Amino acid sequence: MVARLLFMTVVLAGAQPAFEVASVRPSAKIDDTLSKGGRPAGLTLDVSPNRFSATNVNLLVLILRAYGITGCRPFGEGTCSFVSGGPDWLQKDHFDVQAKIPDGFPAYNALQLQLGHAPELALMLQALLADRFHFKAHRETREIPIYALTIAKKGHRLKPPTSSKEGIILFRPVEENGQRGTRLEGTNSTMADLCDLYSKFADRRMIDQTGLKDKFDFTATYESDPLAPGPFSPDLFRAFQDELGLKVEATKGPVEILVIDHAGRPTAN
Repeated sequence: MVARLLFMTVVLAGAQPAFEVASVRPSAKIDDTLSKGGRPAGLTLDVSPNRFSATNVNLLVLILRAYGITGCRPFGEGTCSFVSGGPDWLQKDHFDVQAKIPDGFPAYNALQLQLGHAPELALMLQALLADRFHFKAHRETREIPIYALTIAKKGHRLKPPTSSKEGIILFRPVEENGQRGTRLEGTNSTMADLCDLYSKFADRRMIDQTGLKDKFDFTATYESDPLAPGPFSPDLFRAFQDELGLKVEATKGPVEILVIDHAGRPTAN
């Protein structure tokens, strides 16, 4: 309660939340190959009640966390349709960041920050980017190619959640009748969560147009494609419709993106 009251005092005073102290340094040269977990080797990002730390992260990773962008690959690899512009070193240069979170602010973890559920910490990262990278950006809406997720004609077959724990969507390898496949398992998750996850790997953004705001449990099994990025394959759309009662259509639509106006290499500590 005391911590929350201290945070409210800062907000009411009109002050932008900021780290007490922060260190930003170029990372030592680390192998950029992906580890088994899908992140660049050597990359770490941790959050504790009083500290934010990141190792071997590129600027895009920090931008995604600072602005709550969840529809791109979380470790700054590949393309990101939600961010436009930026310097040519946006994903090439890597940095180590150590920052002290002031006492009295809500305690978050790294997963909450990744999912966009740590607003006060995100504001601190925005202040860090502005101060150390002279970062400036604005949001605008653009008409771009998208996948639209809608409810199929016969209605959806999503189930109410059986748990109140933090929502999660997983992909598991399965084998049925001698064929290898992938099983999509969603627990206590929204359709927006599902669209954000798909957008991380797809060639275009997926937009939730189902109108469903509740959380659900859902399962869909589909044939794997070794040439497709991550756990996705063309057969996934078939599974969406046949097993979940959801339809995916390729179309165009308005999408809000973050446009980078300026970013410079970090100033000295």
